[in-house]
Amino acid sequence: MDIVLASTPASRGNRLWGLRIRLPDNEELASLFFKSAEPTGGKGYEVSVQKSDGSPVACQSQAAQTEASSPTSDRALLHMCASARASDAELYALGDALRVRISLPGSYRQLWIREIEIKEMSLSPRYGELPPRPPYPPPLPALQNPDTAPQGHECAFSKHYFFRSISTSDSLVSREPCQLTQQQCCDIAHDNAERMDIDAFEIDDAGCCLLISTESSILTHYTGRWGYLSDRAGTGVLL
Repeated sequence: MDIVLASTPASRGNRLWGLRIRLPDNEELASLFFKSAEPTGGKGYEVSVQKSDGSPVACQSQAAQTEASSPTSDRALLHMCASARASDAELYALGDALRVRISLPGSYRQLWIREIEIKEMSLSPRYGELPPRPPYPPPLPALQNPDTAPQGHECAFSKHYFFRSISTSDSLVSREPCQLTQQQCCDIAHDNAERMDIDAFEIDDAGCCLLISTESSILTHYTGRWGYLSDRAGTGVLL
């Protein structure tokens, strides 16, 4: 289940505190949130958080929560994202949260929920204000004149199209750094194409670059692939 906030908590002077999940009154249905009814099925739940650009925001796991292994009498589950020892940077990052995903890992899972409430708290709590937020990175240098700028390699880019399915990694050859542009990823792929048998690359919302070998696969359009939602995400084929 994906939840997209109308705006970031920071725009209201807040940060994401966590979630209040109201499970069904029926105990059998409420229990399905924590484990499958099948003996061989999965168990547990996961909460993941992302910024608007798809980059992840740290949020505590189920194991760090209290009373989060089975339904409570009031069927309310509180999931807190930040620990008491969270750094200032982690708290500020929770202010930039925009997407929240609830996942039930494993097979034979069913999600039954009555209500979800997104909980926020002020970035300036009563026990004292946070120190000033570190400045954002300086802007990138101005682009060179196209007539004088060095020409990069060429790739045919398809937004939100992928050779690999979400669960397949057979064609993955190399994981490159994040925060790259499509052109930078294209250049890296070209530089390693012959040595590593690479003919394409994938890039996600955070600019993480994957070098792949397509092996005559067919491009497939994915519209809701988690972490690949922005215009930056897609596949480039080396020309």
